Amino acid sequence: VNVLLLPLYTRVLSPKDYGVSEVIATFVLLMGLIPPLEVSQGLTRFFPNAKTENEKTFYASTAVFYVGGICLLFVLACLPFVDQLAHFLLEPGDGVFILIALVTFLFSALYNLAMQLLRCQFLAFKFSIVNIIFSLVSILTSIYTVVVLQIGIMGVLLGNLMGYMVGGI
Repeated sequence: VNVLLLPLYTRVLSPKDYGVSEVIATFVLLMGLIPPLEVSQGLTRFFPNAKTENEKTFYASTAVFYVGGICLLFVLACLPFVDQLAHFLLEPGDGVFILIALVTFLFSALYNLAMQLLRCQFLAFKFSIVNIIFSLVSILTSIYTVVVLQIGIMGVLLGNLMGYMVGGI
């Protein structure tokens, strides 16, 4: 999505805003590796070999509850430190960007797990449809918020967040 929107972002955003966008994207990506502990990979290992539907449901629900729970706890633990994270990663006063990044992280972790579950079930068509919906929502929201509403970096962040929220649902 960011590659497709690169020509738009370079015309509309300042270099500083584009840099903030990339720092936050990297922050969300790194957060996505640590708290969930790649439980989705474990799901991929055990889900296809499950013998009964109850066993598959157990594996899937355990993964969803763990990833959702641990990521929510991580976000809640980070909330008191939003300003310090902003000072460390961005600039003082950019805490709202970190807050949006944390919420995006939560939804992206659930979205990625849901996508992995579709892979495990060999539901390629549904996987493709959800990815297309995610991409379209992210692109259209980003274009609308950045070009029409002219809210700059906030629009980029909201576009990513909306894509993960709708894709996850």
